[in-house]
Amino acid sequence: MNSGQSFSLEKTFTEKEIILFRETLEKAAFVGVRGPITKKVLETVGVNSDKIKVIGDPGVLLNPPIAKRKREKIATINWGTTFNRLYGQDEAAIENALLQVSKKLIKSGYKILLYVVWGSDREASKRLYNKLNDPLNVTYDPSLYSEEELIEKLSVCSLSINFKLHANILSLAGNVPCIALGYRFKVFDLFQSLGLENLVVSTDSDTLALDIMEGIREIEQNNEKIIEQYKNRKEHFSPLIIEPIKNNFTVD
Repeated sequence: MNSGQSFSLEKTFTEKEIILFRETLEKAAFVGVRGPITKKVLETVGVNSDKIKVIGDPGVLLNPPIAKRKREKIATINWGTTFNRLYGQDEAAIENALLQVSKKLIKSGYKILLYVVWGSDREASKRLYNKLNDPLNVTYDPSLYSEEELIEKLSVCSLSINFKLHANILSLAGNVPCIALGYRFKVFDLFQSLGLENLVVSTDSDTLALDIMEGIREIEQNNEKIIEQYKNRKEHFSPLIIEPIKNNFTVD
């Protein structure tokens, strides 16, 4: 789970980009970042730490459905592609791990819902559906929904395993604990900001399927605690996101 927190700065940014970061952000009236890892990166390139505020992801402003619906034993899986631009550079291995996990979930009584949040993810998600070859227990939904529609659909599920970053926020907004596939450092950054870093599994892990199953056990044992933690961070971050906008990004 360390890929998102240890990387070579030289390989990530050129010297010219580092200078541009430093000069631009020093002149900025307000610097808000998603999480503590981003803040550390900016501090590393020489940006004044006092200027950088961790304000969370704007997605935390999303709200759960007004009407509560009965929870069902459904595990949703968001799968897709980054065209192998991810930790480990092996989407085939991730897909195989999701295949193993899905079969274990079905054996333990779960139904599986495969969903997408980006049109280009449909091919990968449909391929996983075909590999599972179990239409009685697995549903593939290729539709692209609005945030509100998707939160509503997810809100009846018990847990979620997500590839794309904001699929995690949509799940949590629907009060559904989730396991994040940490494919880039932004995923680790988000979950560290939420205090849920133990629910991220790195996509370059040699034991990815086992890591995901460990996360599932964590969710099954601490479902309410996880959602309460998310709600606490949502309450903390929401004013930090809203206030700068109200103040036209001016600071005292």
